[in-house]
Amino acid sequence: MITNKYFKYVYILSLLAFLFAGFLVQNFYFSIICSIYCYVGILFFDNNVSYGLVFMLMPLSGIFDESGFGYLFNLSIWILAIKLIIISIFSKKIFNFIWPITILLLLIVYDVSIATFNDLFTISYFSNFSVWFGYLVLVLSSDHYKSINKRKIFLYSFFGFIYGAILAAIQVYNKWGFNIPQMYRFIGLFRDPNYFALLGIVLTVSSFFVYDDFRKYLLSLTIVLISIFSISKMFIFMIVISALIIILRYLIIYSKTGFNGIYKFVFAILTFFVLIFILNITGIMDTIVSKYAFRFESYDLTTGRDYLQGQYINIFFSDLRTFMFGKSLNYNLYYMIPYADSEAMVAHNTYLDVLISFGIFGTIIYISLIYFILKGYSKNKFLNINFISLISILLIVLFALSYLKADNFMIEVLFILFVSKQNDMYEGCYEYKDLYGYSQKNKLYSQR
Repeated sequence: MITNKYFKYVYILSLLAFLFAGFLVQNFYFSIICSIYCYVGILFFDNNVSYGLVFMLMPLSGIFDESGFGYLFNLSIWILAIKLIIISIFSKKIFNFIWPITILLLLIVYDVSIATFNDLFTISYFSNFSVWFGYLVLVLSSDHYKSINKRKIFLYSFFGFIYGAILAAIQVYNKWGFNIPQMYRFIGLFRDPNYFALLGIVLTVSSFFVYDDFRKYLLSLTIVLISIFSISKMFIFMIVISALIIILRYLIIYSKTGFNGIYKFVFAILTFFVLIFILNITGIMDTIVSKYAFRFESYDLTTGRDYLQGQYINIFFSDLRTFMFGKSLNYNLYYMIPYADSEAMVAHNTYLDVLISFGIFGTIIYISLIYFILKGYSKNKFLNINFISLISILLIVLFALSYLKADNFMIEVLFILFVSKQNDMYEGCYEYKDLYGYSQKNKLYSQR
């Protein structure tokens, strides 16, 4: 693997230039060349760069959409999975993953069989293999957990988020100037405003785990400012939930380490009010409020989710075959429930997705897969207050998002696992960290 840091810098800068050029040109073949250049980095650089590039590409997934090549991020998952398989085989550690890989293969065969039986195994089904490769990456990554630098991983994802937002802003300005339609919702280079908002929330909360100084406030406020233009009602809901979880996390930590650092929390709240004041006097707040007001007035609170979930709950309990065996990941193409602009809307609830896709029988297999994946990470003591905070946000949001078929689902879970690692900013200054991420020695260090 390539480890020379100067070579890395040259490669990443040239990659960003390639991506920018590809974004401007929007030529199909040039997009492929840019993508291949990116995949070379994933294959041949060390783990922090390989994973970092995949996380960076997640918010850039739609960068080449206008050229007709919309697979930059999807294929990066395949490339990373292939690299991890090769490493596992040559290090002879592939047998450590025999159970989760076997169950994953069983679930794939099961879903393909169900799709075939219901005439849903068509060309469109093959896009689901990016989803399956995401689970494979999650399985094999448990062996590389300790070698990951969570700050580097966070910065790659943060930069991809910011870079995508800048490029998308250029796109919006070229199209409308400052006369942006009231209906428009900013999504960066993602393809869905709610997915964009969710990544923004995950990055916002993650910044509190990665940095312990003013940078976490600067980074989190920057991300929130960009994410809020998604004009997503779910974003407001997620902000409230995330704020409550962060406050609870701090209260738990301070109860263990003392309240010496409470001034930082007070500073964060004051900074928030100063930001609101600045947005207000610049007129940006009026724009944001008017867009959200239009969104709330034009649609009901759930934006049709209650109707869709009610339809699919009724189907699940009234159709015995669906109840027992499901209809595969492409279940929406079987039931063809129309809503808004879509002729085959999904349930907008990941838990319902699992049940209707796999049925009771397949759901047992799916839960077994999740169990063995988490068991693989248990040797790394991944279960700490940071992980619980982030995963709680995701688990709550899954009640309102259909994430099962999203190719970034397991990659986002992997990001959560990496950035919620025991705090390595004090590396060498502690002997052991408990559930809260603190030991007595680290407590003394943090109070200096």
